[in-house]
Amino acid sequence: MDRIWIEIGEQYQDSAYRRMVERLRAEGIQVCRMRREEREAHSLLLTDSQELADWAAGRNLACAGYEPPDTEIRLTRVDMVVQSLEELDGAFFDLIYRRYHGIPWTIARTERLVIRESVPEDFDALYDMYGEPGAADYMPGMERGKEEERELFTAYIRRVYPFYSYGLWTVLEKSSGRLVGRAGVENGTYQNSPVLEIGYLIGRDYQRQGYGLEAVAAIKEYAFTALGAEELYAFIHRDNTASRRLARRAGFLPVEEAGEIEVLSCTASGGVV
Repeated sequence: MDRIWIEIGEQYQDSAYRRMVERLRAEGIQVCRMRREEREAHSLLLTDSQELADWAAGRNLACAGYEPPDTEIRLTRVDMVVQSLEELDGAFFDLIYRRYHGIPWTIARTERLVIRESVPEDFDALYDMYGEPGAADYMPGMERGKEEERELFTAYIRRVYPFYSYGLWTVLEKSSGRLVGRAGVENGTYQNSPVLEIGYLIGRDYQRQGYGLEAVAAIKEYAFTALGAEELYAFIHRDNTASRRLARRAGFLPVEEAGEIEVLSCTASGGVV
């Protein structure tokens, strides 16, 4: 995305609006008024107009809807609704654009790995990985038929990432582009309270090379900085000694054992919850 068309009523073009425009232009993004006859490639529309939102919906144009506070404006057929222009920047609008066009968001790049949102083309390699001996001994696998699992995987990508902005992601080897695992954060429950839970699976051919630790460390950093998480949990079967050892090396500390599950946690400050 390199251009944002903005069509917002003049009465709402206040200081927050002007600061947003300045931020976007400082990031090298073109900000201009909508011209319907112009080419819309690599563009996004920000508007408070239902008419323009409907127009964009029919032209393969990503659209963010602005509903100013204390007004009765309620927009439909938009890809995201915002009710404040404070702190909106290029990364925010780029994420909307990527969601609309199915372009995966890169979560982290490490020395050897790229962690990004999954795409449907990842499925076959992941399905094979989940079918490796021992892969599903301590975590849910892909136990249904392949095509049913493919549909579930595609639905997960379409629904979970846009709603939560997190989930399980694909882990790639940077040098080769090969898929080496799946890792990320999901919603969990501990002591009847919602928590963020980390999960990870590295393919058999890529184990014992430090990829798991490298991925978990990057995901921790992302959760604490980008997602604003205050703590993360890991729930690991007591017999899964390799995973328990990895979690400890990544900074997770034991909280308790609940039956067959060891509960570990870490906080942004480095302590136990």
